[in-house]
Amino acid sequence: MKMTFFRKFLIFLVLIHGLSVQAQFTHPMLFEVNSPASIEGAYNYGPQSGAGWGITALPSNSVSGELLWGFDNTPDSLVCDPVTNNYAGKIVMVRRGVCGFSNKILNVQNAGAIGCVICNNQGGTAIINMSAGTVGAQVTIPAVSISEQDCAIIADRLAAGETVLASFRKPSLSNAVGFYQYETPQNQIQTLDEIKVDVTNVMSTAANDIIGSVKITNPYGVSTILIDTIPTLLSDATATLVFSGTYTPAAIGVYNMVFKTSLNNDSIVRSFKIGSNQFTQDEQGNYNYITISDASFAAGNFRFDMGNVYSTGPNPATVKKATFSLANGDVYLGQEFQLQLYEIPTTVTGGEQDYSTFTLIGFGADTIDAADTADYTLITKPLYDINTLADSIQLLPNRQYMIVVSHTGTGALVQAPRYTYSGTQPLLSFGTTTYTDQLYMGGFSGFVHALIRLETNPSACSDSITILANNLQINAGSILSVCEGDSATLIAMGSNTYSWNNGVVNGQMFTPTFEGNYSVTGIDTLGCSTTASFVIDLLQPTTSTISPTSCNSYTAPDNAVYTNSGQYTAVIPNTEGCDSTITINLTINQNTSSSQNESAIDNYTWPIDGQTYSQSGTYTATISNVSGCDSTITLNLSLSYTGIAEATEYLINVFPNPTDNILYINSLAQLKGKLKILDMSGRLLYTQELTGTEVSIPLDKLATGGYLLLLGGGKPIRFEKQ
Repeated sequence: MKMTFFRKFLIFLVLIHGLSVQAQFTHPMLFEVNSPASIEGAYNYGPQSGAGWGITALPSNSVSGELLWGFDNTPDSLVCDPVTNNYAGKIVMVRRGVCGFSNKILNVQNAGAIGCVICNNQGGTAIINMSAGTVGAQVTIPAVSISEQDCAIIADRLAAGETVLASFRKPSLSNAVGFYQYETPQNQIQTLDEIKVDVTNVMSTAANDIIGSVKITNPYGVSTILIDTIPTLLSDATATLVFSGTYTPAAIGVYNMVFKTSLNNDSIVRSFKIGSNQFTQDEQGNYNYITISDASFAAGNFRFDMGNVYSTGPNPATVKKATFSLANGDVYLGQEFQLQLYEIPTTVTGGEQDYSTFTLIGFGADTIDAADTADYTLITKPLYDINTLADSIQLLPNRQYMIVVSHTGTGALVQAPRYTYSGTQPLLSFGTTTYTDQLYMGGFSGFVHALIRLETNPSACSDSITILANNLQINAGSILSVCEGDSATLIAMGSNTYSWNNGVVNGQMFTPTFEGNYSVTGIDTLGCSTTASFVIDLLQPTTSTISPTSCNSYTAPDNAVYTNSGQYTAVIPNTEGCDSTITINLTINQNTSSSQNESAIDNYTWPIDGQTYSQSGTYTATISNVSGCDSTITLNLSLSYTGIAEATEYLINVFPNPTDNILYINSLAQLKGKLKILDMSGRLLYTQELTGTEVSIPLDKLATGGYLLLLGGGKPIRFEKQ
């Protein structure tokens, strides 16, 4: 059954001096340190939030510059007074306090700054959103509020004299979501069927056939990749890419999801966890706190609740306990906090202002004692069924439940509770909720996840084990073929602990030496055992010898090329896919070449190729030598032609022959009649009257080749035009 999950409709932002609305930027933005390399990367930040800011979008895809400390004319890095320094083209970092956010930003903007970074003063990783205040409408540069911890990292590099370069940038990827809560009990695993990410075309032209991918890696390093395509996306436009593929986790541990597109190298990393018996939204480390201002606490009649929404899977489960944490437990020593577990109806809209439309199914309470006063102490208390008062509560499959930590004071304590949170990943469900003056189903901005956990017990034993062999799933009872001597890695998933026969350790590489049955027994969190088995069939490698003979070079079965005789080895797959080792006793014979010089009159028939040549020149023929390789023979042929000797009978001399552009004729007697030149086919090309005893004939218009010269009625004289 596919569950319908509910999206966020309201976002609740908390500032030290009051409530606001979400960041007013019309697009996502990254704040990045680009150098030095030791601190480069994207930093979490609080945005310019709510109405009243003069900037609603970056002026370009990226605003970049040198980041440095800013000082006013006092001088002070609070920058609450006018600035006389010139910060043209710089990103200026200032400290929070004394005056409003917008006043600080406007002061550095008036000094030429292109961006501003405000360092929080709450300590640790706490981040605050920035309201526009009284002069926010005049602010036209991007600004962010970063944690005191991150500010110290940047300040250390500045103090060391290093140049820090930073940028505000439109990312091509944002709002990547794929799971319902950070940790899910193994018995409550759900198929992730709505994995998606927003893709923005940050190029100046439209982009076509954008490929988006998400790589999901399980705790054993086995990856699954989902791919989908956006056909076209206009410049500066954003589209939500919902992957058509689904993913169902199995093994206990942390899973990573890496989102990418073909647009550029941007990526987003998300992580979630499959555990044994608890629902969590917090990421179980790097704790901080979230609170509201004293004024907001008083305005809400000293009530401040935090809650987490959890989605059950296809199996029922039993809730036993709830856990929460405070960062000011010492302030609330002796004060009571209520625990309330609600079932959320499928008709929820996200705009509910109180809990009246929800069904209260469980309750608990805690009075803060000395053991709870240390910051971020885990406070775990039992929950009771509202109807039966039993110390366990049944959760139905494919539902959403909200566990709320509630406190309403009398006014004696003016400081609001500081609830612990960890992690800011967006989710497919409501995540964390808040109640002050009313209920806010969207919780705090930035997807802050409170540490409010539900401890469950699976309602039934695990009844199946999934086996991966070399990262490929195999069915129980099937046969796995492995080449003898090759290594394999067997991974069982679906239980809590695993025990293999034949010395196999779950998830560790080994070399099978036993052919037969391999079995694994899994023990789940209830102590129930499940066994699965399959057969390993050891395949054999093969060997062979070949003795090829080749001319000049030889291409072996593994595509290696050899040019010398010798013994070589090639390894290729045999018919069973194992190694076939081939010994090659190779003989390489060489091609040969030679030349032949010949002279002849008029023409020459070459015995090598049987061809008759009527022109002088160089000719080649290829035949087999004694080794069966190519023997290339070159014929250098020189021909002389009849005409000179025969013309002597008529007391005529024709020269030179062969000739270039002029042919000369001289005679001991007077020349009479006509001179004719014919081509070898008998076609008349030239004629001239003969007079005197010497004649020169221009041949520049004749092509290279053989011709016939006729003098009067005499015998033709052959000449060659070169």
